[in-house]
Amino acid sequence: MGGFLAGRAAAYEPRIRVLIVNPGILDWGEVFFNKLKDYGPTLITLYQTSPTALNAMLHVAGSLSPFLLWGLTDTMWKHGAQTPSELLDSMKSFTNREGAQKIKAATLVIDTEAEEFGQSKQFYEALTCEKDYILFTEEEAAPLHVQTGSLALASQRIFDWIDEKLKR
Repeated sequence: MGGFLAGRAAAYEPRIRVLIVNPGILDWGEVFFNKLKDYGPTLITLYQTSPTALNAMLHVAGSLSPFLLWGLTDTMWKHGAQTPSELLDSMKSFTNREGAQKIKAATLVIDTEAEEFGQSKQFYEALTCEKDYILFTEEEAAPLHVQTGSLALASQRIFDWIDEKLKR
């Protein structure tokens, strides 16, 4: 959520001088709904036609997949939702589409070749402030979400960027 929340904060807090989004999130709800479509296009239809049936289906799926169960439970807790459909309802309001244009801070948008949850290119394009974009790659052992395969490299590049921006 940091890629969303940091951008949201910077849109409405003019004292922030530098901003790093890793990855950039323009519309968290869109990310969530796209991920749901990836799991199965019928899940969106169930959400629209019978939220109770969607909740039941995801409960069964969660009992078969501990990772899915953890992801749902954790995300529902973070958003104060009691059910998966309630979570989806709340996700619609998590957007930076208007806020991105209000950001004044020098912004670093971080992306990876195999990013599953971000919209870094969209976020970068929506910005009107001073901005930079870093793409981490497989060659650098950092193609995954938040560069888990190469944290030392990511940290070095990010801190170098911060040093450069704060010299002014």
